[in-house]
Amino acid sequence: MNNHNFMKNNYFLTYFFISLLIIKFINSHENDRKLQDALNLSNSTQLSFFVCNSSLSCSNQGICLNTTHCECNSGYYTLFYNEINPNYLQCNYEQRSKKTAFLLSFFFGPLSFDCFYLGKDTLGYFKLILPSILILIGITLFVIGKSKSKPVYQVIGRVIEFIATIIIIVWWLIDWIMIISDSKKDLNDIELY
Repeated sequence: MNNHNFMKNNYFLTYFFISLLIIKFINSHENDRKLQDALNLSNSTQLSFFVCNSSLSCSNQGICLNTTHCECNSGYYTLFYNEINPNYLQCNYEQRSKKTAFLLSFFFGPLSFDCFYLGKDTLGYFKLILPSILILIGITLFVIGKSKSKPVYQVIGRVIEFIATIIIIVWWLIDWIMIISDSKKDLNDIELY
């Protein structure tokens, strides 16, 4: 009887956790869409009125090359986005570290820490939710099969759990390869440094 209560409590906690993730996913998806729309608009913005006359014009993260352009220090980039950069300062965006992204992916990849670090919350929640749901279905089928003495359900449950594990491992390896090969970018489509 204690084992049954233990399983029931675990299912409640799992469903509660997944519900919170879904709510956060919906909220972050809306913010991601707004930011991407603003970035698409900002690509057409011209800086003909920008005057570079001191390091302040370069956000203290670069030097003026001429009157209209800053050369940014390593790890900084100019992001022309009106809400982030209302004064059109250059070198205003700190790039994400390739080393940090790789270490987060290496140690916490199955928990999507690298996606959250790069600002890709929607992808991070998707990578958390999909395998969690598959594992939950697998455990549920296994428990039902065990309680009703139906070994077919137990086998199907274990196969689903195995598939979820393979998905997690493949995503993990793909993230490593993308970070090492410099093809992974942050939410603003800026390369890692």
